[in-house]
Amino acid sequence: MKTRKLILFFSLFANLAFGQQQDFEKYIIKHKDWKKTENTQWEIHLKNNKGSLLYYGAEHLDDPAHAQFKAIKQRWDRFKPTVAFFEGPDRGIAANDTLTIQKFGESGYVRFLAKQAGVKTVGLEPSPVALYAYLCSKYPQQQVDLYLLSKEATRLRTRKELNKEQITVELNKIIAVSTKMLGKELAIQTIDQLAEVFKQQFGNTLAWWEAPSSWFDPRDTDENTSFTNKLATLSTEYRNIYMVGILAEYVNKGEKVFAVIGRNHVPLQEPALKYAIGL
Repeated sequence: MKTRKLILFFSLFANLAFGQQQDFEKYIIKHKDWKKTENTQWEIHLKNNKGSLLYYGAEHLDDPAHAQFKAIKQRWDRFKPTVAFFEGPDRGIAANDTLTIQKFGESGYVRFLAKQAGVKTVGLEPSPVALYAYLCSKYPQQQVDLYLLSKEATRLRTRKELNKEQITVELNKIIAVSTKMLGKELAIQTIDQLAEVFKQQFGNTLAWWEAPSSWFDPRDTDENTSFTNKLATLSTEYRNIYMVGILAEYVNKGEKVFAVIGRNHVPLQEPALKYAIGL
């Protein structure tokens, strides 16, 4: 169980294992070229002469009463998938749907539905090693480490409501297995080092565990955008390539693919998905 929790952190930043450019890549919309509108579609249904895809763009929530989960269940029952894709790592499921949503959000709920139906599940996230190497090729390793660790601290604070001491415990676990998980030793090896680097980069206004979630939004057009936003953009765009590839692979094999992802991915990937399955 501890190993599974540690894998969570790294898998959230996992990226594609492709060694070459994919022919559909040029059709993926970049964040800098996309704006949400009243007509933005967070859900798409695609079908070719082999398979089909129901791609649901979700909000990251853990409230079982939220209408999103009823909508996911309705679509699942109607679509009757042969394979289900979820975002992030496989953290398992709980004893029932309510507890699963509370602990694991929409990602866990997809796994829960699949388990009940006897449907195969596949993660949308590949190995974390490739992403780490890619990000370190774009930015200094210390900045990449600061991005990863402070983003996880923010997630633990805002979504799991952990305090400083609890966040410290969790990040120390992550640091301890970082070399094995990422294929390279982190440049930041202690919480004290994290605090010092955070101070050097961002000053004294906030402590290392207090970074706002907005710092990790994938944006790169604002002149005041932090390097953390730029790293988030690189990560998301790289992940989009992998996701399109694996979803198209299963559709083209004749599967009925049900996939749930953070909703902004859907409109960015839609043109490339259509191309990749021959529409």
